[in-house]
Amino acid sequence: MTNAHYTTASMMPCAMCDLARDRDDTVKIYDAVEDAKSGADLAKRLNALQLKVRWTLDRDGPTTVRLRGKDVYGNTRFFIAKK
Repeated sequence: MTNAHYTTASMMPCAMCDLARDRDDTVKIYDAVEDAKSGADLAKRLNALQLKVRWTLDRDGPTTVRLRGKDVYGNTRFFIAKK
């Protein structure tokens, strides 16, 4: 999973690997980013996947959406998707 490339979503590769449990999760994350119609919809779709991080909408700009999440250790993570 460290060799996966994300064209519409960006995170540090190690953060994405920590987020997804297996390759099916990474495909579902990619599909959620492509199918989302807004930042709130993206957060809802990612939270429906029951990943290790719960996401909330942080910023919804004209070109990017930024979600903020906390992992089980209390670390803050950001998920950025381009529109």
